[in-house]
Amino acid sequence: MKIKVNGLTLNYQERGLPQGSSIVFIHGFPFSHAMWDPQMMALP
Repeated sequence: MKIKVNGLTLNYQERGLPQGSSIVFIHGFPFSHAMWDPQMMALP
């Protein structure tokens, strides 16, 4: 999904149950969201 904030377009993903706790994974350049796949797979 995408959201525009202060003129910047940010991409994000939501996973899990809506009533669960939130966790934010942020990657730096030149990486992609794929670097967090192992951590996301380990979450309930």
